[in-house]
Amino acid sequence: MFFNTRRRQNAIIARLESVLAHATFSVNDDGVMHLQPNVAVLDGAALQTIAGLARAACDDETIREVNIDMSQVSDVGPQFTVMFASLMKLARSLNAKCRVVGLQGKAAAAASLYRTSRELMWLLTPKAA
Repeated sequence: MFFNTRRRQNAIIARLESVLAHATFSVNDDGVMHLQPNVAVLDGAALQTIAGLARAACDDETIREVNIDMSQVSDVGPQFTVMFASLMKLARSLNAKCRVVGLQGKAAAAASLYRTSRELMWLLTPKAA
C-alpha cells in the first residue's frame, strides 16, 4: 500500500515538474485560469503539456475561462499550422471560454496568415472590457 501511494505521488510530482518546465499557471477565485508558456520557442510537446493541464483543470465547472498568455513566446517553430490547429482544438474541448493573448514576433506573423479563419481570430482577439 505504501509503495503504491508513493509511486502515485511520484507520478503526480513528475507531471507537475513537466508542466512547470514549460509554463506557469494560476487560478483566480473567480474561476479564471492563466497559463503562460515560459519558453521562447513553443514546440508541440510543450503545447501538449500545457493543453493537458488546461483539460485536467476544466474537467468540471470550476474553471470558467482559460487565458493563455503567449507574451514570452517569440516563435512557434516550423509547425505553426499544427500549433494553431492544436489551440483551436483545445478551445473546442474545454468546458470554459478560451483566449490566447500576447502573441508577438514570429508567432503573431504566423497567426496573421490565418486572419480569414473566424475561429482562430475569435480565439486570438481579446475580449471586450
